[in-house]
Amino acid sequence: MKNPRILEFDHISVRLHDSNREKCTAFYLGTMGFKVRRILEKPGQVMSYYSWGKDTLETLYREGMDKVAKPLGHIAFRVESCAKMKTYLESSGIACPEPKESAMGGFYIMNVSGPDGETLEFLDRPSLDEYKG
Repeated sequence: MKNPRILEFDHISVRLHDSNREKCTAFYLGTMGFKVRRILEKPGQVMSYYSWGKDTLETLYREGMDKVAKPLGHIAFRVESCAKMKTYLESSGIACPEPKESAMGGFYIMNVSGPDGETLEFLDRPSLDEYKG
């Protein structure tokens, strides 16, 4: 089966614990020199996207989120179709869940475990610059 088109590396995600939210914002913007690319907010949830050139770091904050030993959330790739990516990965012997509609709405998302247990996220939304959600 033909490999579905991966449009681009989209972002790396880091989960933030309540006590780290402001500290992380200050670190990535001030100390590291990232720029705010986009902020998406819903009640109790903030997804902040910081850019370093074309590359993007997402910090994911959910109210009351427990501190985790490994805050790396996932590595995300934007694809033309999550359904096509699922079919392709399954043809290569990789177990995949059904793509689900994103909580932010308007696109589908699918999380798959990589070979070392890392989470790979595939999403079929427009680029961050084009996304209107």
